[in-house]
Amino acid sequence: MSRIFCVHSGISPMLVDFDQIRSLQRPLNVPKIGLIVDLLNAEPKSSIQGYVFNENSNSNINNLIFGENVVKQFCNDFAINLIIRGHENVKKGYAYFAEEKMLSIFSCLNYEDNNEAAVVEIYSNLEIQINTFRQSESSSM
Repeated sequence: MSRIFCVHSGISPMLVDFDQIRSLQRPLNVPKIGLIVDLLNAEPKSSIQGYVFNENSNSNINNLIFGENVVKQFCNDFAINLIIRGHENVKKGYAYFAEEKMLSIFSCLNYEDNNEAAVVEIYSNLEIQINTFRQSESSSM
């Protein structure tokens, strides 16, 4: 059976089961470190292994970056086929990571450098379809 995990940004070494997410008391304040901030801000980076704090972050929170090996291990540990995330501008509106185990979707057209936008449709059989949008020639004049 296929399973998809949708998250705002990333995964966390503090997540041991999905009950942790289900049991979060809402509304909530976002702390500077921990599970919640990781789910909201952690980002993938192909040049690293494991989890690393992002030293180049211009934020006052501790942002994690994580490598492909972490994504593959997470998918294996949680019996997930795909992680879908947002939070990050990607030029074509979508980008795969970790041998297509993670999909980044960015739906804001022309946010930066004429980027395209994308949305993903998830069907009842968990097949996905990515729809991309680009600025029309007439609207760019």
